[in-house]
Amino acid sequence: MTKQNSLPTSKSTRTFFYLALGSVGLAIGVHFYLTLHHLELKYGLAVGSSICNLSAQFSCTAASLSKFSELFGVPMALWGAMTNAALFIWALVYLLSDDQAKSSSRVGIMALSTFIASMSVLMLVISLTKLSQLCPFCIATYVLSAVTWVGFWKGAPAPPLPKSPLAKSSNLPAKNLVFTAVGIFIATFIIYTGVKKNYSTDSKGFDAQINAYLQDWRTAPALTLIPVEPLIKGNPDTNAKFTIVEFADFRCGHCKTAATTLDAFIKVHPDARLVFQTYPLDGECNSAIPQASGTSCYLARAFLCASKLQKGWEAHDWIFNNQDKMSSTDAARANVELMSKDLGIDPAALKACTETEETRKAIEGQAALGRQLNIKGTPTVYVNNRLLPLGNVLTVLQRAYDSVHAQ
Repeated sequence: MTKQNSLPTSKSTRTFFYLALGSVGLAIGVHFYLTLHHLELKYGLAVGSSICNLSAQFSCTAASLSKFSELFGVPMALWGAMTNAALFIWALVYLLSDDQAKSSSRVGIMALSTFIASMSVLMLVISLTKLSQLCPFCIATYVLSAVTWVGFWKGAPAPPLPKSPLAKSSNLPAKNLVFTAVGIFIATFIIYTGVKKNYSTDSKGFDAQINAYLQDWRTAPALTLIPVEPLIKGNPDTNAKFTIVEFADFRCGHCKTAATTLDAFIKVHPDARLVFQTYPLDGECNSAIPQASGTSCYLARAFLCASKLQKGWEAHDWIFNNQDKMSSTDAARANVELMSKDLGIDPAALKACTETEETRKAIEGQAALGRQLNIKGTPTVYVNNRLLPLGNVLTVLQRAYDSVHAQ
Protein backbone atom coordinates (compact mmCIF):
# COMPACT_ATOMS: atom_id res chain seq x y z
CA MET A 1 0.00 0.00 0.00
CA THR A 2 1.40 3.39 -0.96
CA LYS A 3 1.05 6.49 1.17
CA GLN A 4 -0.65 9.60 -0.14
CA ASN A 5 1.72 12.51 0.18
CA SER A 6 0.30 15.58 -1.47
CA LEU A 7 -1.63 18.73 -0.84
CA PRO A 8 -5.31 18.77 -1.80
CA THR A 9 -5.61 19.11 -5.55
CA SER A 10 -7.88 22.17 -5.46
CA LYS A 11 -6.00 25.13 -6.92
CA SER A 12 -7.62 27.60 -4.53
CA THR A 13 -6.73 25.40 -1.55
CA ARG A 14 -3.09 25.22 -2.62
CA THR A 15 -3.08 28.98 -3.14
CA PHE A 16 -4.33 29.62 0.40
CA PHE A 17 -1.75 27.23 1.85
CA TYR A 18 1.19 28.82 0.07
CA LEU A 19 -0.12 32.31 0.89
CA ALA A 20 -0.14 31.37 4.57
CA LEU A 21 3.33 29.82 4.31
CA GLY A 22 4.69 32.98 2.69
CA SER A 23 2.97 35.12 5.31
CA VAL A 24 4.67 33.14 8.09
CA GLY A 25 8.07 33.55 6.45
CA LEU A 26 7.57 37.30 6.12
CA ALA A 27 6.42 37.55 9.73
CA ILE A 28 9.61 35.80 10.89
CA GLY A 29 11.73 38.36 9.03
CA VAL A 30 9.80 41.37 10.40
CA HIS A 31 9.97 40.01 13.95
CA PHE A 32 13.74 39.51 13.70
CA TYR A 33 14.16 43.07 12.41
CA LEU A 34 12.18 44.38 15.38
CA THR A 35 14.29 42.22 17.72
CA LEU A 36 17.58 43.65 16.45
CA HIS A 37 16.18 47.19 16.55
CA HIS A 38 15.10 46.65 20.16
CA LEU A 39 18.57 45.44 21.16
CA GLU A 40 20.29 48.32 19.38
CA LEU A 41 18.16 50.75 21.35
CA LYS A 42 18.55 48.89 24.63
CA TYR A 43 22.35 48.94 24.47
CA GLY A 44 22.68 52.40 22.92
CA LEU A 45 23.89 51.21 19.52
CA ALA A 46 21.08 52.46 17.27
CA VAL A 47 22.22 55.03 14.70
CA GLY A 48 19.83 57.22 12.77
CA SER A 49 16.14 56.69 12.36
CA SER A 50 14.66 53.26 11.73
CA ILE A 51 12.88 52.65 8.43
CA CYS A 52 9.94 51.78 10.66
CA ASN A 53 9.75 55.31 12.10
CA LEU A 54 7.28 56.93 9.73
CA SER A 55 6.23 59.86 11.91
CA ALA A 56 5.84 60.99 15.50
CA GLN A 57 2.63 58.95 15.71
CA PHE A 58 3.88 55.84 13.89
CA SER A 59 7.20 54.75 15.36
CA CYS A 60 8.69 51.32 16.00
CA THR A 61 11.36 52.94 18.15
CA ALA A 62 8.80 54.36 20.55
CA ALA A 63 7.07 50.98 20.83
CA SER A 64 10.42 49.27 21.51
CA LEU A 65 10.87 51.43 24.59
CA SER A 66 7.52 50.62 26.17
CA LYS A 67 7.16 48.33 29.19
CA PHE A 68 5.20 45.93 26.97
CA SER A 69 8.14 45.31 24.64
CA GLU A 70 9.66 42.45 26.68
CA LEU A 71 8.49 39.24 28.35
CA PHE A 72 10.83 37.57 30.87
CA GLY A 73 13.49 40.04 29.73
CA VAL A 74 13.26 38.83 26.11
CA PRO A 75 11.93 41.11 23.34
CA MET A 76 8.34 40.31 22.41
CA ALA A 77 9.47 40.41 18.79
CA LEU A 78 11.77 37.44 19.34
CA TRP A 79 8.96 35.45 20.96
CA GLY A 80 6.93 36.22 17.85
CA ALA A 81 9.75 35.19 15.52
CA MET A 82 10.27 31.85 17.25
CA THR A 83 6.56 31.03 17.46
CA ASN A 84 6.17 31.76 13.76
CA ALA A 85 9.25 29.63 13.06
CA ALA A 86 7.60 26.73 14.90
CA LEU A 87 4.44 27.28 12.85
CA PHE A 88 6.52 27.24 9.66
CA ILE A 89 7.97 23.85 10.66
CA TRP A 90 4.51 22.47 11.40
CA ALA A 91 3.37 23.64 7.95
CA LEU A 92 6.30 21.89 6.27
CA VAL A 93 5.48 18.70 8.19
CA TYR A 94 1.90 18.94 6.93
CA LEU A 95 3.13 19.52 3.39
CA LEU A 96 5.38 16.45 3.44
CA SER A 97 3.13 14.11 5.43
CA ASP A 98 0.83 11.39 4.22
CA ASP A 99 -2.87 11.70 4.95
CA GLN A 100 -2.64 9.76 8.21
CA ALA A 101 -0.01 12.14 9.64
CA LYS A 102 -1.68 15.27 8.26
CA SER A 103 -4.34 15.12 10.96
CA SER A 104 -1.75 15.58 13.72
CA SER A 105 0.21 18.28 11.92
CA ARG A 106 -2.96 20.22 11.11
CA VAL A 107 -3.75 20.38 14.83
CA GLY A 108 -0.34 21.97 15.38
CA ILE A 109 -0.84 24.42 12.50
CA MET A 110 -4.25 25.61 13.64
CA ALA A 111 -3.31 25.73 17.32
CA LEU A 112 -0.21 27.85 16.69
CA SER A 113 -1.80 30.11 14.08
CA THR A 114 -4.79 30.68 16.38
CA PHE A 115 -2.47 31.46 19.30
CA ILE A 116 -0.44 33.91 17.21
CA ALA A 117 -3.58 35.62 15.91
CA SER A 118 -4.99 35.89 19.44
CA MET A 119 -1.75 37.42 20.76
CA SER A 120 -1.78 39.86 17.86
CA VAL A 121 -5.26 41.00 18.84
CA LEU A 122 -4.08 41.43 22.45
CA MET A 123 -1.00 43.43 21.43
CA LEU A 124 -3.09 45.58 19.10
CA VAL A 125 -5.46 46.41 21.95
CA ILE A 126 -2.47 47.30 24.16
CA SER A 127 -1.03 49.49 21.39
CA LEU A 128 -4.28 51.36 20.93
CA THR A 129 -5.04 51.84 24.62
CA LYS A 130 -1.67 51.99 26.42
CA LEU A 131 0.83 53.48 23.96
CA SER A 132 0.95 57.02 22.62
CA GLN A 133 2.61 55.86 19.37
CA LEU A 134 1.86 52.96 17.06
CA CYS A 135 4.49 50.61 15.62
CA PRO A 136 3.98 50.19 11.84
CA PHE A 137 5.97 46.96 11.59
CA CYS A 138 4.16 45.58 14.64
CA ILE A 139 0.85 46.32 12.93
CA ALA A 140 2.22 44.55 9.86
CA THR A 141 2.81 41.41 11.94
CA TYR A 142 -0.75 41.60 13.26
CA VAL A 143 -2.08 41.72 9.71
CA LEU A 144 0.19 38.86 8.70
CA SER A 145 -1.10 36.75 11.58
CA ALA A 146 -4.66 37.21 10.30
CA VAL A 147 -3.59 36.31 6.76
CA THR A 148 -1.78 33.25 8.12
CA TRP A 149 -4.77 32.02 10.13
CA VAL A 150 -7.21 32.40 7.21
CA GLY A 151 -4.72 30.92 4.77
CA PHE A 152 -4.13 27.77 6.81
CA TRP A 153 -7.82 27.39 7.69
CA LYS A 154 -8.63 27.40 3.99
CA GLY A 155 -5.47 25.75 2.72
CA ALA A 156 -4.86 22.97 5.24
CA PRO A 157 -8.14 21.08 5.43
CA ALA A 158 -8.43 18.17 7.79
CA PRO A 159 -7.87 14.81 6.07
CA PRO A 160 -10.43 12.03 6.50
CA LEU A 161 -10.65 10.74 10.06
CA PRO A 162 -8.80 7.45 10.62
CA LYS A 163 -10.99 4.34 10.85
CA SER A 164 -9.23 2.97 13.89
CA PRO A 165 -10.91 3.97 17.19
CA LEU A 166 -7.50 3.84 18.85
CA ALA A 167 -6.15 6.40 16.37
CA LYS A 168 -9.11 8.67 17.08
CA SER A 169 -8.32 8.76 20.79
CA SER A 170 -4.61 9.24 20.32
CA ASN A 171 -3.21 12.12 22.35
CA LEU A 172 -0.23 12.51 20.04
CA PRO A 173 -1.28 16.01 18.80
CA ALA A 174 -1.53 17.25 22.40
CA LYS A 175 1.88 15.82 23.25
CA ASN A 176 3.39 17.39 20.14
CA LEU A 177 1.95 20.77 21.09
CA VAL A 178 3.46 20.51 24.55
CA PHE A 179 6.85 19.63 23.04
CA THR A 180 6.46 22.56 20.64
CA ALA A 181 5.71 25.00 23.45
CA VAL A 182 8.68 23.80 25.48
CA GLY A 183 10.88 23.90 22.39
CA ILE A 184 9.86 27.48 21.61
CA PHE A 185 10.61 28.56 25.18
CA ILE A 186 14.05 26.93 25.29
CA ALA A 187 15.06 27.90 21.75
CA THR A 188 14.04 31.53 22.31
CA PHE A 189 16.27 31.89 25.36
CA ILE A 190 19.18 30.14 23.64
CA ILE A 191 18.95 32.34 20.55
CA TYR A 192 18.45 35.48 22.64
CA THR A 193 21.53 34.70 24.69
CA GLY A 194 23.56 34.24 21.51
CA VAL A 195 22.26 37.33 19.74
CA LYS A 196 22.65 39.50 22.83
CA LYS A 197 26.38 38.74 22.93
CA ASN A 198 26.78 40.88 19.82
CA TYR A 199 25.52 43.86 21.83
CA SER A 200 26.71 43.14 25.36
CA THR A 201 29.40 40.51 25.89
CA ASP A 202 28.84 40.41 29.65
CA SER A 203 25.23 41.15 30.53
CA LYS A 204 25.77 40.53 34.26
CA GLY A 205 28.79 42.83 34.24
CA PHE A 206 26.82 45.39 32.25
CA ASP A 207 24.00 45.35 34.80
CA ALA A 208 26.45 45.66 37.69
CA GLN A 209 28.12 48.61 35.98
CA ILE A 210 24.76 50.29 35.43
CA ASN A 211 23.81 49.81 39.08
CA ALA A 212 27.12 51.33 40.19
CA TYR A 213 26.69 54.33 37.89
CA LEU A 214 23.14 54.89 39.09
CA GLN A 215 24.26 54.77 42.70
CA ASP A 216 26.99 57.36 41.96
CA TRP A 217 24.40 59.53 40.21
CA ARG A 218 21.90 59.33 43.08
CA THR A 219 24.49 60.28 45.72
CA ALA A 220 26.30 62.98 43.73
CA PRO A 221 25.68 66.59 44.79
CA ALA A 222 23.49 68.60 42.43
CA LEU A 223 25.47 71.10 40.38
CA THR A 224 24.52 74.56 39.21
CA LEU A 225 23.98 74.01 35.52
CA ILE A 226 22.71 76.97 33.51
CA PRO A 227 22.58 76.07 29.78
CA VAL A 228 23.72 78.64 27.22
CA GLU A 229 21.19 79.23 24.41
CA PRO A 230 19.88 75.66 24.69
CA LEU A 231 17.76 73.71 22.24
CA ILE A 232 14.93 71.99 24.11
CA LYS A 233 12.73 69.01 23.32
CA GLY A 234 9.92 67.45 25.33
CA ASN A 235 8.49 69.00 28.48
CA PRO A 236 8.76 72.82 28.19
CA ASP A 237 8.58 73.25 31.98
CA THR A 238 11.93 74.42 33.35
CA ASN A 239 11.06 72.60 36.58
CA ALA A 240 10.40 69.28 34.86
CA LYS A 241 10.86 66.32 37.21
CA PHE A 242 13.26 64.60 34.78
CA THR A 243 15.63 66.89 32.87
CA ILE A 244 18.41 65.63 30.61
CA VAL A 245 21.24 67.92 29.56
CA GLU A 246 23.44 66.52 26.81
CA PHE A 247 26.82 67.89 25.70
CA ALA A 248 27.79 66.69 22.22
CA ASP A 249 30.18 67.27 19.34
CA PHE A 250 28.70 67.01 15.85
CA ARG A 251 31.71 65.03 14.60
CA CYS A 252 31.53 62.49 17.43
CA GLY A 253 30.29 59.06 16.34
CA HIS A 254 28.96 58.16 19.78
CA CYS A 255 27.04 61.46 19.83
CA LYS A 256 25.32 60.45 16.59
CA THR A 257 24.21 57.24 18.28
CA ALA A 258 23.14 59.10 21.42
CA ALA A 259 20.96 61.40 19.32
CA THR A 260 18.83 58.41 18.28
CA THR A 261 18.53 57.10 21.83
CA LEU A 262 17.64 60.44 23.43
CA ASP A 263 15.12 61.29 20.73
CA ALA A 264 13.39 57.94 21.21
CA PHE A 265 13.40 58.34 24.99
CA ILE A 266 11.76 61.77 24.86
CA LYS A 267 9.10 60.53 22.46
CA VAL A 268 8.13 57.79 24.88
CA HIS A 269 8.43 60.03 27.97
CA PRO A 270 6.89 63.39 26.98
CA ASP A 271 7.05 64.51 30.62
CA ALA A 272 10.86 64.44 30.40
CA ARG A 273 12.88 67.41 29.16
CA LEU A 274 15.93 67.25 26.88
CA VAL A 275 18.34 70.18 26.76
CA PHE A 276 21.01 70.07 24.05
CA GLN A 277 24.34 71.86 24.33
CA THR A 278 27.26 71.67 21.95
CA TYR A 279 30.71 70.88 23.30
CA PRO A 280 33.02 71.07 20.26
CA LEU A 281 36.19 69.00 20.67
CA ASP A 282 37.98 71.73 18.76
CA GLY A 283 40.53 74.18 20.12
CA GLU A 284 39.29 77.01 17.91
CA CYS A 285 36.36 77.63 20.30
CA ASN A 286 37.19 75.35 23.22
CA SER A 287 40.37 76.12 25.16
CA ALA A 288 40.26 72.69 26.83
CA ILE A 289 41.17 71.07 23.51
CA PRO A 290 44.78 71.50 22.26
CA GLN A 291 44.03 70.68 18.61
CA ALA A 292 42.20 73.26 16.52
CA SER A 293 40.68 72.35 13.15
CA GLY A 294 37.73 74.73 13.20
CA THR A 295 35.34 72.12 11.78
CA SER A 296 33.46 71.18 14.95
CA CYS A 297 33.25 74.84 16.00
CA TYR A 298 31.82 75.80 12.60
CA LEU A 299 29.21 73.03 12.75
CA ALA A 300 28.22 74.15 16.24
CA ARG A 301 27.76 77.72 14.98
CA ALA A 302 25.77 76.55 11.94
CA PHE A 303 23.52 74.48 14.20
CA LEU A 304 22.98 77.37 16.61
CA CYS A 305 22.09 79.69 13.75
CA ALA A 306 19.65 77.16 12.32
CA SER A 307 18.12 76.94 15.78
CA LYS A 308 17.64 80.69 15.86
CA LEU A 309 15.89 80.35 12.49
CA GLN A 310 13.47 77.79 14.01
CA LYS A 311 15.16 74.79 12.40
CA GLY A 312 17.26 73.62 15.32
CA TRP A 313 16.27 69.98 15.67
CA GLU A 314 16.05 69.56 11.92
CA ALA A 315 19.63 70.84 11.61
CA HIS A 316 20.72 68.69 14.55
CA ASP A 317 19.44 65.56 12.82
CA TRP A 318 20.68 66.59 9.36
CA ILE A 319 24.24 67.21 10.52
CA PHE A 320 24.45 63.93 12.43
CA ASN A 321 22.93 62.00 9.51
CA ASN A 322 25.60 63.47 7.20
CA GLN A 323 28.41 63.32 9.72
CA ASP A 324 30.71 61.26 7.50
CA LYS A 325 30.79 64.09 4.96
CA MET A 326 32.21 66.63 7.44
CA SER A 327 35.88 65.68 7.11
CA SER A 328 37.12 69.28 6.95
CA THR A 329 35.86 72.81 7.48
CA ASP A 330 35.51 73.34 3.72
CA ALA A 331 33.49 70.14 3.40
CA ALA A 332 31.36 71.17 6.36
CA ARG A 333 30.65 74.58 4.78
CA ALA A 334 29.61 72.97 1.50
CA ASN A 335 27.33 70.51 3.27
CA VAL A 336 25.79 73.16 5.50
CA GLU A 337 24.85 75.02 2.33
CA LEU A 338 23.12 71.86 1.13
CA MET A 339 21.44 71.57 4.52
CA SER A 340 20.04 75.07 4.27
CA LYS A 341 18.43 74.19 0.95
CA ASP A 342 17.06 70.89 2.26
CA LEU A 343 15.58 72.54 5.35
CA GLY A 344 14.30 75.66 3.63
CA ILE A 345 16.71 78.05 5.35
CA ASP A 346 18.01 81.17 3.61
CA PRO A 347 21.67 80.21 2.87
CA ALA A 348 22.84 83.82 3.00
CA ALA A 349 21.19 84.43 6.36
CA LEU A 350 22.63 81.22 7.79
CA LYS A 351 26.12 82.01 6.53
CA ALA A 352 26.02 85.55 7.88
CA CYS A 353 24.84 84.31 11.28
CA THR A 354 27.71 81.80 11.59
CA GLU A 355 30.26 84.61 11.25
CA THR A 356 28.85 87.02 13.84
CA GLU A 357 30.66 87.68 17.08
CA GLU A 358 27.45 86.93 18.98
CA THR A 359 27.29 83.39 17.58
CA ARG A 360 30.97 82.76 18.28
CA LYS A 361 30.56 83.96 21.86
CA ALA A 362 27.54 81.69 22.37
CA ILE A 363 29.44 78.58 21.24
CA GLU A 364 32.44 79.57 23.36
CA GLY A 365 29.98 79.96 26.24
CA GLN A 366 28.65 76.43 25.75
CA ALA A 367 32.22 75.12 25.64
CA ALA A 368 33.06 77.10 28.79
CA LEU A 369 30.11 75.54 30.60
CA GLY A 370 31.45 72.12 29.66
CA ARG A 371 34.90 73.04 30.95
CA GLN A 372 33.43 74.21 34.25
CA LEU A 373 31.79 70.81 34.59
CA ASN A 374 35.13 69.17 33.75
CA ILE A 375 33.69 67.28 30.79
CA LYS A 376 36.24 64.78 29.47
CA GLY A 377 34.53 63.70 26.26
CA THR A 378 31.28 63.45 24.38
CA PRO A 379 28.51 62.60 24.69
CA THR A 380 28.21 63.60 28.33
CA VAL A 381 24.78 63.46 29.93
CA TYR A 382 23.50 65.11 33.09
CA VAL A 383 20.15 64.21 34.62
CA ASN A 384 18.64 66.60 37.14
CA ASN A 385 21.97 68.44 37.39
CA ARG A 386 23.94 65.30 38.24
CA LEU A 387 26.37 63.50 35.94
CA LEU A 388 24.87 60.22 34.69
CA PRO A 389 27.60 57.96 33.26
CA LEU A 390 26.36 56.03 30.21
CA GLY A 391 23.39 58.37 30.14
CA ASN A 392 23.30 57.95 26.37
CA VAL A 393 22.28 54.29 26.83
CA LEU A 394 18.57 53.59 26.95
CA THR A 395 18.71 51.08 29.82
CA VAL A 396 20.53 53.58 32.04
CA LEU A 397 18.14 56.40 31.21
CA GLN A 398 15.10 54.25 31.86
CA ARG A 399 16.35 53.10 35.25
CA ALA A 400 17.17 56.68 36.23
CA TYR A 401 13.72 57.76 35.11
CA ASP A 402 12.06 54.98 37.12
CA SER A 403 14.16 55.93 40.15
CA VAL A 404 13.08 59.58 40.01
CA HIS A 405 9.40 58.74 39.56
CA ALA A 406 9.51 56.20 42.38
CA GLN A 407 10.32 58.95 44.88
